[in-house]
Amino acid sequence: MVVDPRRVTLIGAWSRETDRLCVVPGHAGTLRVGVLIDYGEGQGCAAAGTLRQRGDSARLAFGSCRFDAAIDGDRIVFPAALSSACESLCTGRASLSALAVDRVSASASEAAQLRSPAGQPLCGG
Repeated sequence: MVVDPRRVTLIGAWSRETDRLCVVPGHAGTLRVGVLIDYGEGQGCAAAGTLRQRGDSARLAFGSCRFDAAIDGDRIVFPAALSSACESLCTGRASLSALAVDRVSASASEAAQLRSPAGQPLCGG
């Protein structure tokens, strides 16, 4: 059975290994999104922004870092090549490029718990 991408809600918590993504309700058709990649020892990324779903893709904006990610059922995949504005959100050799995460929860309250290394909420709060 193929799920209609217009009926899929992206709200919830997403992860794979040490990569995390949160999506919570926002305003005017836009969702709030946060991403955290933590490889330890100064290698990581943290960003908060907005997401607008368009069928089987999602338009993400983390300030001047903007791109379309693919939605494949219960998986979100970032493009392999991103702008330098996106790379500036990372430290060390970490990158947002080709991030792939799977849904672990459809709970907005659980997703809202994701925090940056400094303790700031990435999806609101």
